Amino acid sequence: MALIMTEEIISEVKVLDSGKLLLVLKSGGDNSYQYVYREAAGVYWEQDLKGFISTEPKEWSYSMWFSHMIEIVNQIGIDLKLTSQTAFSGLDKSEQQQIFKAHTT
Repeated sequence: MALIMTEEIISEVKVLDSGKLLLVLKSGGDNSYQYVYREAAGVYWEQDLKGFISTEPKEWSYSMWFSHMIEIVNQIGIDLKLTSQTAFSGLDKSEQQQIFKAHTT
């Protein structure tokens, strides 16, 4: 049986003070997104922040974490999309460009 995909728009890509990467959803998300932890891949749903959050990045760049998060969230049926209105906070221009180049059509 095919996985039914839910499309979600990323309103902000943000590096938190802790160093973790946060992908804030325009819709505010859904409580069922908490089950992403079952993938055991360092990606979690943070209801209070209305987004998916990484564990603290160590060896990976933020653009690598972004790609990883997109892939893991996709495995639970959520298709995360960047738009021209997506805001970036705490990422340098190089990381932003890498993310856009890899994840926009």
